[in-house]
Amino acid sequence: FRSMAESAPYLLEQRKNALNELQKLAQEKHSKLTKLNDLIEFTYLTHPRFNSTLITPDIFLEVITKERGKDLKLGYSGTGPHKDDLLFNLNGSDAKKFASEGQIQSLITALYLAEYQRLLNNTDETPLFCIDDIGQNLDASRLHSLYEMLDQMGQVFITTPELPHYTFKGSVQIFQIEEGKIRAQNLHSAATT
Repeated sequence: FRSMAESAPYLLEQRKNALNELQKLAQEKHSKLTKLNDLIEFTYLTHPRFNSTLITPDIFLEVITKERGKDLKLGYSGTGPHKDDLLFNLNGSDAKKFASEGQIQSLITALYLAEYQRLLNNTDETPLFCIDDIGQNLDASRLHSLYEMLDQMGQVFITTPELPHYTFKGSVQIFQIEEGKIRAQNLHSAATT
């Protein structure tokens, strides 16, 4: 218990700091992606006793000690950073409940781009960016904005059932997977794919 109580406050603080940074970056990326001024807010959801700004190991230890009986019956700890969650708001409303599929996809894409930017800002390395099923639920305008942002990044891996109609500035290597076999297509420079 003691080691969990010692590390949990640190994790909470680091997660909240990272989330604040990601929120600012995601807001910027979302505006570029959508060409809208939607307000994005991320809320870190944790145990009600841990919502205050000052969480100490002693406070955390007190809470998990009180809930130990319930945890023993469950067979796992029901309190701690592993049970925390995030709430995504778009223009003041819970995105999960009120946003369209396109709005949710735009928000998720902005978050991925923000994570990339945060890694780029905080390390000496250019991160690798992977995006699966690109363009799913994005309209043509947002998809074009996304391609423009990807074109300015380092190495990017894209999976898609359909090749994009966009001229990338750098080198492009296309791999096609069909019936479990991978086939490399011609390497293109400034290719329209």
